[in-house]
Amino acid sequence: VYKTANGSAAYGRKEFTLAVAAARGYLTSLRSQPELGDFYLEVTVNPSLCREGDSYGLLLRAANEWNYYRWVVTCSGETRLERVKDGFAVLLQDWLYSAQIPQGPEANLRLGVWMHGDQMRFFIDGVEQFDARDPLWTSGLLGFFARAKGDTPLTVNFSDLSVRAIDPLALPSETVMPSITSSP
Repeated sequence: VYKTANGSAAYGRKEFTLAVAAARGYLTSLRSQPELGDFYLEVTVNPSLCREGDSYGLLLRAANEWNYYRWVVTCSGETRLERVKDGFAVLLQDWLYSAQIPQGPEANLRLGVWMHGDQMRFFIDGVEQFDARDPLWTSGLLGFFARAKGDTPLTVNFSDLSVRAIDPLALPSETVMPSITSSP
């Protein structure tokens, strides 16, 4: 168990829990290994004590606590993607409402991320939400975060993490579009 003024992080019973106790508190946790390049990952997420505006999600291809991609999911059913560089966030995908994000207490969802080179695809319960491209980081560590928007606590459990390598030979090739030629 790790505790700060903002809350605590704990691993137990095959799940990792971030518990935000402070008003407008923010907690992050980065794995120390392995460094991931091209991969597909899935993780089950169970937010509880989650209020509208609270958020949680994944830190991807992180170099450290100040540099990473952050996939944000809110308790009000929205999602977005940011690149955080030197602690400053740049929007890569603006807010989207998703019917796949269950709302209310004890909601479970399965987040999936596919990353290859500068290409990224994001899934919730097997349904693609959006894709993005960004060449800044092509490998890094995995992490989790939780942020309380208001004065109430937020707890998020992450479990059943699975990470698989991507076989570059199995990647689909680009579809060649025929060119239009004028007839004589």
